[in-house]
Amino acid sequence: MGSIYVRSKFFMLITGLWMLPFTDNPILRKFYKIYSVLLHSVFGMFSVSLMIRFVELVTEGAKSDTLFGSLTLTIILTMMIYKILIYLKNGIPYLFYQVVDEEGKYLNSSDEEIRSTYLKQATYFKWTTSIQIMCTFFTVAMFIISNIYKMITHSFKPGEVFMYEVWAPFDKVRYDMFISVFNVCMVTIGFFNNVAVATAPQSLMVFLTAQLRILQIRIRKVFISSSIKEQTVIFKVKELIRQHQNIIKFATKLNDGIKNIIFIEYILASVNVAAALLHILTLEFSGEMIFSIFHFLLLLVQIFILAFTAQEINTQVNSKYNRKSRL
Repeated sequence: MGSIYVRSKFFMLITGLWMLPFTDNPILRKFYKIYSVLLHSVFGMFSVSLMIRFVELVTEGAKSDTLFGSLTLTIILTMMIYKILIYLKNGIPYLFYQVVDEEGKYLNSSDEEIRSTYLKQATYFKWTTSIQIMCTFFTVAMFIISNIYKMITHSFKPGEVFMYEVWAPFDKVRYDMFISVFNVCMVTIGFFNNVAVATAPQSLMVFLTAQLRILQIRIRKVFISSSIKEQTVIFKVKELIRQHQNIIKFATKLNDGIKNIIFIEYILASVNVAAALLHILTLEFSGEMIFSIFHFLLLLVQIFILAFTAQEINTQVNSKYNRKSRL
């Protein structure tokens, strides 16, 4: 059976963002809370170390492309941490309570039209998130492979380092292998974080679209039969009004929770355009150039999917109100 939230749940669990109970074992739940705090703390400290190193590069008078590459990655990871904090602060993970509760009812509905409508939305979610995951994977893979290739072939330029310009409170030359492994781990965590914060709002928005479509079906079927008693119609209309009010509450919470996220995506897109253009204009092939271009394409895909889903919600809302006006 299709699901609108299972894929998001998978990535949110890995990144410590899933706040709903996923097990009856209290020890596992407590361990997961500790894991979530530690994971976000380590990723946050990694972002801080990038900031410190960028300041060091400025004071050392590093080359402009090195500075810009360091600044680009610092902004990307810092914004990712900021998005995670917004998710947690605005309680976005808790909105999945309603998704989990309602999905089973829709999928097990005796009304074939309602069930098929929900499954169509689940299929749409599956395809859009697959595109997001593949774009993110290829972006990260290109970045890792290009750096590993240069490390193996010893083709790093003077002053160029493996993956990131990161600050560490110890001798980085002596512990270069540890730094390299740590950087790969951080990139991997970044991959899961990026997918989680991209698919979570997509999941909630698609669920909202499904709710609006199903509400239209129920409104239409209330008045489709002339044999229904008046009292039954009144009861069903009141029930539909309650459902409509719940949808409005859900939509309001979702909008308040993710509106800043969209703005951040546009900022990141602008930064990556500038980074990609800088590398292209210098005519120097580098892993950072490929990463910047691929990451920019990834952001465009994410923005397009969110915009398309938001437009679908707007279309369903307008369609519902037009139907009400005709009634």
